[in-house]
Amino acid sequence: MTFPFPTYGVTVGGGGNDEFTKLLLHFDGVDGATSIIDSSPAANVITSVGGAQIDTDQSIFGGSSLLLNGSSAYLTAPDSPSWDFTADFTIDAWVRLSNLTGPRVIASVYSGSGLGWSFQYRGDRGATLIFGSGDTTIIERPWSPSVNTWYHVAVSRTAGTLRLFINGVQSGATQSNASSFSGTTTPLQIGRLSGIGFVFAGWIDELRISNGIGRWTENFVPPSKPYG
Repeated sequence: MTFPFPTYGVTVGGGGNDEFTKLLLHFDGVDGATSIIDSSPAANVITSVGGAQIDTDQSIFGGSSLLLNGSSAYLTAPDSPSWDFTADFTIDAWVRLSNLTGPRVIASVYSGSGLGWSFQYRGDRGATLIFGSGDTTIIERPWSPSVNTWYHVAVSRTAGTLRLFINGVQSGATQSNASSFSGTTTPLQIGRLSGIGFVFAGWIDELRISNGIGRWTENFVPPSKPYG
C-alpha cells in the first residue's frame, strides 16, 4: 500500500492488538462473504445484516474490506461493557465513502434515549467528522473528504481530553470531556445508528475499538500494516 499523504514529522505509536483492544475487524475473506471475524481478545460474535459483505475490489490491508450499501447493510455485535466508555478510549478505522450526502455512521452504540455514542461523517452539516453522545455532539470538526478515497479516521480520549484525527493529523482543537458514554444495552452497530439508520455508504477496513487507553495525543503516521 502507498500512503496518499506525507509521513514525515510525526510519530507512529497506536499499539496493536493488545489487552485494550475490544474489537478488531480486519475484514479479510473471499468476495461476497458475510462471515466477519473479530480478531480481538474478546472474539465478539459479528452478525451481518442487510447485505453487509466482504469486497475484494477495495482494501487497505489483506486484499478485502467491508462493503456497505448506504441503505440496509451494517454489522452488529452483542451488548458488552466493552462499549461503555467511562475513561480513556479510541476508535479508529480506514474509511472510503462512496456517497457524501447525509449522515454516514462508522460505529455506534445508541439506545434512542440520549444514551451511548456514535462516530460519524455528517455531509448534512457542511461536511464534518463527529463524535457524539446520544443526541448531543461532543466534538465536531470540518472534514471534506473526496468520494472513493481512503482515509484513516480516529477519535481518542486521554485524561478527559478528546481529539479527532484524519490521516494521522489532529483536526482542530482538543475538547475537554470526561463524560461516561454508557448506560445503554443496545448492540454495537458498525455502519449504522441504532433505531435511526444513517447507514454508511462505501468501504471500511481495519476497524478497531480500544477501551481504557487513548492511543494518540499528537500527530502520527497511520498504520502501514494490520494490527496484530
